[in-house]
Amino acid sequence: MTPNQPYPPYPQPAPAPQKGGAGKYILLGVGCFLLLIVGGIIALVAIGGFAAFSVGKQAVGDTKPVVESFIRTGVQNDAQAGHQIFAKQVQDEVTVSKIEALFEQRSLFEGYQSLDNQSFNIATKNGQSTCHLEGTINYSQPPSGTYKADLVQENGSWRLYNINLKRSQN
Repeated sequence: MTPNQPYPPYPQPAPAPQKGGAGKYILLGVGCFLLLIVGGIIALVAIGGFAAFSVGKQAVGDTKPVVESFIRTGVQNDAQAGHQIFAKQVQDEVTVSKIEALFEQRSLFEGYQSLDNQSFNIATKNGQSTCHLEGTINYSQPPSGTYKADLVQENGSWRLYNINLKRSQN
């Protein structure tokens, strides 16, 4: 023992951590950053979902008139006009004579009033948008009919790719 030290030396306890140090602010910053990222992802998903819903809703509004137009050309028995509603890529396959043969089935067209969509599916693959519609055909006299139609987008407009019309006989 030295004369200036009244007690023998002993290990000193570690100093107590200071409250409010830099570590607290780093943790707070990281937490806020993560919260912003999660919030941004949620916002993007919500906006994307709304945009997809809006596009889908608009596509139904854009595609149904194409099918209605084809059926109206059948009512008028205008196979040439019906042929023009089909996409260019299938017009060689879906000929005017095939449309004339379909239009000869007058029960599919006489008394046509309206369409009701029951199923709608839109997809985009390799930059090509397609749409599949199914529903009911309403006539002025029973029975009702059904339709299935496939459409493709061509130069910003929907065109028929395939259509199947059925009406049961009473």
